[in-house]
Amino acid sequence: MAAREKPQGIAIVTGAARGIGAACAKAIVEDGWTDLLICDLNGELLEETAQKLHNSGARITTLAGDVTAPDFMDRMIAACEGKPVAAAVHAAGVAPKMVDTARMLEINWESALAFTHAVKPNMAEGGALVLIASNTSYFPIDEELKQVFERPFKAGESAAYAERVGDSFKGYLLAKRGVRALAKSEAVAFGERGARIVSVSPGLIDTEMTKDRDTEVIQKMINESATKRVADTSELAAAIAFLLSPKASFITGCDLLVDGGETAGMGYQ
Repeated sequence: MAAREKPQGIAIVTGAARGIGAACAKAIVEDGWTDLLICDLNGELLEETAQKLHNSGARITTLAGDVTAPDFMDRMIAACEGKPVAAAVHAAGVAPKMVDTARMLEINWESALAFTHAVKPNMAEGGALVLIASNTSYFPIDEELKQVFERPFKAGESAAYAERVGDSFKGYLLAKRGVRALAKSEAVAFGERGARIVSVSPGLIDTEMTKDRDTEVIQKMINESATKRVADTSELAAAIAFLLSPKASFITGCDLLVDGGETAGMGYQ
């Protein structure tokens, strides 16, 4: 396979009914991917997204369901109809305050782990997986808990830490830190299949989840950022489409901050 040739196979996007996931699905078909499986809990909104994408001429398949359900990943791989996974984006997730801490860890961390393990043996040579983390994963956190979420995790293990983690915002930070660590720890295994895995840490993006956050906190983050604004979902999706493309063929096992300089402005590393 030529170094800059798109791999053959299907592209998958979870959390694709709206927000970041929907923007990624749009960017993927605009970048020339012609076979796409989009997934979301909200089947009605998912079908609306699919209708918009059908105009691109790409083959669009939908799969409604809960990414944390025991059978979801098997259903997802079955929906690929034996085709290798050429590109994948795991954008399914929830914001702090939407759910309790245990559910937060299950959705934002456990599902990323399950998704990664599901697509790994099915990756096409030259394929790539992008996991959505968050720039909040760079915020200071309890050192002991940080180490827990940066080591290799087993499925179902996060439930034991829910009470210890405490509030859902801290759970969000730790879950997203775990996602970053997952991309790093799986890089060699993906490389053995000729594939790549990376995480992307968005900052403030104009989505429904951002609207639910404290406006004073958001304004403070904007004021301290380099760009002094919130990003459009298309800006994040463009970065993700690049990472999925052969142009990013030497990028793997790392995290890309797409936050308009928020993390830099706040002095976090």
